[in-house]
Amino acid sequence: MKKTISISMMLMFFIAMFIFTLTARTIHNSQIPNVTAARLTYEDFEIEYTLESGQVMTSMQKRLAIPQSVYDKGDVYIITTIHINGEERTAVQKVHLEIGNENNEFYEVVNGLTGLEIVVIDSDRKLNDENEVYIRNK
Repeated sequence: MKKTISISMMLMFFIAMFIFTLTARTIHNSQIPNVTAARLTYEDFEIEYTLESGQVMTSMQKRLAIPQSVYDKGDVYIITTIHINGEERTAVQKVHLEIGNENNEFYEVVNGLTGLEIVVIDSDRKLNDENEVYIRNK
């Protein structure tokens, strides 16, 4: 009887460990901020420039742009990688932007980002610099 109980307890323990092993990444991802991220686009902005004659001209030029909805939330974060326990993980890094012209939906990015970085568009939790995150739309 004791042997049967011990074997059944051991079997239940191993089944539980197997289930936890299969669901560990899902559990981990639910405990960290889940973000939506995307590369910035190039949008049209009205640019003023002065000719040698002194005449002021305007033209439409494509410039790197960040959505106003992202910038107006406050802090802007890009996706980066960090190493935790020898494993490479996805994290965020806070960036400081210099903003130029604006159009109806975007601000021109003058300094602080290039078109190569992936920017956090939305997060289900408040972010801090170097937070590990899970990207929902990878």
